[in-house]
Amino acid sequence: MTKKLSRVVRYFALLLTASMLIGVALPQKNNVSATAEMVAIAEQELEAVGGYQQLMESDSLLFYIETDSGKFALVNKNTGAIWYSNPTDLRENTIDRGLTKTNVQSQLVLEYVNVLDINKDAYSSITNSFAMCNTNYGNTGSIKVSEREDGTVKVLYDFGTLGIVVPVIYSIESDYFEAKIDTVNIDEGDENRIVNLTFLPYFGAAGPKENGYLFVPDGCGAVAEFNSGIIPYTNYNKMIYGDDNANLAETSTTKEENILFPVFGTVVEGKGAMFGIVTKGDGSSKIIVNTGSSKTYYNSICTQLAYRICAEGKGLYASQANGQKRILTLTDAPYGVDGYTVRYYLLDGEKASYSGMAETYRNYLVKEKGLKKNASKPSLALEIYGALETKENILGVTYQKDQKLTSYSDVKSILSTLKKSGVGDIAVQYIGWTNNGVYNRKYPTSASALSALGGKSDFKDMKSYLDKQGIEYYMAADFVTFNKNSLGITANKNSAKTTNGDNAEIYEYSVVTGEQNLDIPSWYLMRPQDLIAKSQKFFKSFEKLGLDSIGLTNIGNTLYSDFSNDGGIFRSKSIEYFEEFVKSVDGKVKNISVNGGNSYVIPYVSRVYDAPMTSSQYDIFTYDVPFYQMVLHGYVNYTTCPVVQSIDKQTVLLKSIETGADLLYTCTGNNSYNLRETRLSSLYSSKFSVWKESAIEFYEKNNSVNSKIWNQEIVDHKYVAEDCFKTVYANGVTVYVNYSENNQTVDGVTVKAENYFVKEANA
Repeated sequence: MTKKLSRVVRYFALLLTASMLIGVALPQKNNVSATAEMVAIAEQELEAVGGYQQLMESDSLLFYIETDSGKFALVNKNTGAIWYSNPTDLRENTIDRGLTKTNVQSQLVLEYVNVLDINKDAYSSITNSFAMCNTNYGNTGSIKVSEREDGTVKVLYDFGTLGIVVPVIYSIESDYFEAKIDTVNIDEGDENRIVNLTFLPYFGAAGPKENGYLFVPDGCGAVAEFNSGIIPYTNYNKMIYGDDNANLAETSTTKEENILFPVFGTVVEGKGAMFGIVTKGDGSSKIIVNTGSSKTYYNSICTQLAYRICAEGKGLYASQANGQKRILTLTDAPYGVDGYTVRYYLLDGEKASYSGMAETYRNYLVKEKGLKKNASKPSLALEIYGALETKENILGVTYQKDQKLTSYSDVKSILSTLKKSGVGDIAVQYIGWTNNGVYNRKYPTSASALSALGGKSDFKDMKSYLDKQGIEYYMAADFVTFNKNSLGITANKNSAKTTNGDNAEIYEYSVVTGEQNLDIPSWYLMRPQDLIAKSQKFFKSFEKLGLDSIGLTNIGNTLYSDFSNDGGIFRSKSIEYFEEFVKSVDGKVKNISVNGGNSYVIPYVSRVYDAPMTSSQYDIFTYDVPFYQMVLHGYVNYTTCPVVQSIDKQTVLLKSIETGADLLYTCTGNNSYNLRETRLSSLYSSKFSVWKESAIEFYEKNNSVNSKIWNQEIVDHKYVAEDCFKTVYANGVTVYVNYSENNQTVDGVTVKAENYFVKEANA
């Protein structure tokens, strides 16, 4: 039932005042009476702001809402901290103007296109719920709040003359608040189509007087401190899991890290933290970040639902300076979500940090996604490349030839050398050992040894050695891409389609011009709907070889739509197919490895190769944090980026020690200069003999630390001095890593420049 702010508020307020006057000590925060006292103070503040009614309550949360504006407040009963959906200090905001100022007062920001503008030289438009729905300001729309029989609260946003109606549903459980856009019941009317919906854009926003930071899940993770004063070159508006690979740009001039976990957070000093997880619709979601500056008053982080794909096509007649006509195109159907849900946790005390957020997300993966502890002992991780198929020409006739990079006997020799040199545990992902080598010309339908690498006999000998030595190994296969048609699989029938209906072709980009490199063959993406059916033959032959661990490589870092007019799907649905595929593989094999590792594959894998070690280094980021590693450590093994191809190898070593990662080396038995002008051109200096000695040295250093903590959760991580970080594990071991050029003294210990220090649990 609706509970208006009552005389209870005034009673507790008077009690608090009397206690202060007579010098009686108030109860501590954890006491029941203290909780009541803090809630009373919070209600007093809400009454002063005016208009709020309490509609929901759980063990730890209270929910209040203004029925005329849709603004709400969430109260943490443990501390009395109030998190507002929209800032309450609007009179002090002298920076934001126009649309931005009304966005601040909105729960929905709507980007839309008039149907008459589709396929024309036009642009989308932007409005918001305050400007269009709040009847107090003479709008034609409305905001209707109602309590539902299941105890949830429904808010109906009618955008008036636009003809668009968007329902939103709020609910609370014992320890979290959930906000949902009821996408199934959105009514777009006849005249307009929704492109993007920014959801709760200023929920928990902090003004210039507050201290704290935003947690951004970019790459490994990053902290963006409040009020940095930085005016970014480009605003942070980024798709979770990276851009849609079926809708890529024609040019690419930057190499950025992707968002691998659908999470975000805000930490406010003296108040606590709010941590968000996109639990449904994450494949269609973006993260948007703003930090306070002379252009933006508030520090805020939120999500945006990409409801449709709005792209630019090229017309036949020039209308712009570059000689191309700009045509606005829009997908017919919404972006494939049955619902869009964001869950918010309020964290307090020591948990009010990105460390507490990592623990919260790990617990979520364990309880609701089935993540289990599967960590193996710290290892030297190798990504070995077998055969690369190249074009050869004899007397004007072109044919495909398998170029040997690392034969089966080479693999045995390399691993034997490392073992004899004192490397105790090794984790191998062998790429290009079967099919057409490293890259699929034809889609893999069988697993068999390549004659170019030594054939059946050498393969059997290599496998026997791996098994006897107890080496962790994954025989890799790519089920996402193919280059040519084969029996039963064709590009027209089985490849994902672009927004204009073409086969989705993926290209390498020139590092110099950013243009597509047409000298390297493009490749197609297998429709997510076909993954299980088209891979069945492969796994039958894979099993016959006696193999029980597989590397699924880019299934962990590639997500895309299929924009087919007939039976197409969007990325949120693709996640279901990808997860179903990996789950089916998990039932066939003992262990799975992937590269990158988006959240939806994590519960099924035992190792992530090339985990993100940095963020994309946006100018608003203050420093990187190993959030990705903090979630996984002790549960799933992960590696650094490739050491040999890194500019600063010492930094990679320090990163591995800071984050509890295994060092990764890309490996070939032969010289890598033959890889120039191929898709493997980045594998310079990958020949084993080039990096063997340094790898053994680095492994010994890394193993001396990781052997103490390999199966332990990371319970805390902090930036403690200039370029110096502290990692604390569940067993009490503390690791300090100093990236600076100066010695640093922290917690009574001196950490030498560009070095590390390990403090034992009982020290």
